Amino acid sequence: MEDEKLLPKPQIDLPLPEKEIPARVTPQGQALQNQKPNIFKSKFFLGFVAFSILIAFLIGGFMLGRNSVFKELNPTAPVIPPKDPVIYEATPTPDPTADWKTYINPDKLYQLKYPADWTTIAEDSYGNQVISFYPAGYPFNAPGEPAKDTPYLRITVLPDVLGRGVNPIKTEQILIDGTNYRKFYESATDGVIETATAPNNKGIMINFKLPKDSGKDAIDSTFDQILSTFTFSASKFTQ
Repeated sequence: MEDEKLLPKPQIDLPLPEKEIPARVTPQGQALQNQKPNIFKSKFFLGFVAFSILIAFLIGGFMLGRNSVFKELNPTAPVIPPKDPVIYEATPTPDPTADWKTYINPDKLYQLKYPADWTTIAEDSYGNQVISFYPAGYPFNAPGEPAKDTPYLRITVLPDVLGRGVNPIKTEQILIDGTNYRKFYESATDGVIETATAPNNKGIMINFKLPKDSGKDAIDSTFDQILSTFTFSASKFTQ
């Protein structure tokens, strides 16, 4: 035991304390020099952004002003919405002769229509068939005997085509059975329709007498309307 105490003890290495790494000290001037580029970069960026915004505002204002001037110089018409189409329905024209009577010649050479309240007188004149139409409201001396100034429309069937020479004061055109004929006024109230050709080469002579009162034009118009219903064709006759 005493010998162990006298022996030298092995040396044990103890860990050395860690040395502190001294902080790097940058001189103040050098630190400022390192910071200057970053400051300059940020200022340049801000200036570039501000300049870009300014340019954008200038360009936008210019375009707005240009469009405004263009609209003033070239105004556009307002857009009008299309209207709904108007549909017109055709209405039949009333026939003024719908309630008229129909006269058919005994030999069925012709037929026509005349107002229902008019008077008709048929007679034979020298072998020629004559039918006279007298407007209502005008005087008769006796039944079947009209007064001198009573107007009439008279149709005479002749054995052949008979020309008639007249000295008319006025001439008009009138439609008879789809054909134009001349209407002669021999005086202010008397006249004749130019002779028309009927079947079998017979002649149709139409005479008329107008009233002297204010109803002259109305009666004349009704005469024309009667003759507008005139037809020679037996196939068109009313049964």
